[in-house]
Amino acid sequence: MEDVAAEEKHAASVRAAIMNLIGDIFKSIGIILVSIALYYYPDADIIDPIYTAILSIFIILGTFSLADECIHELVGGAPESLDMIKLK
Repeated sequence: MEDVAAEEKHAASVRAAIMNLIGDIFKSIGIILVSIALYYYPDADIIDPIYTAILSIFIILGTFSLADECIHELVGGAPESLDMIKLK
């Protein structure tokens, strides 16, 4: 029963939900900081697109491993945690 719980903890959907939550938290904090900066320095309007580009890069890089795992499972690959020696 413990093995099932450990597998569920590392499921792709759970990892995706956690990544989404963390991304939303950083996005919200960043938007607050950018809006404060723009309030005090309205001529620095380049801050918003720079922040958006940086956040987008971090989100894209963070999803590569998750996408790789999902594609591996979609094409019928064995789970990475499967011990082939024990299986044989």
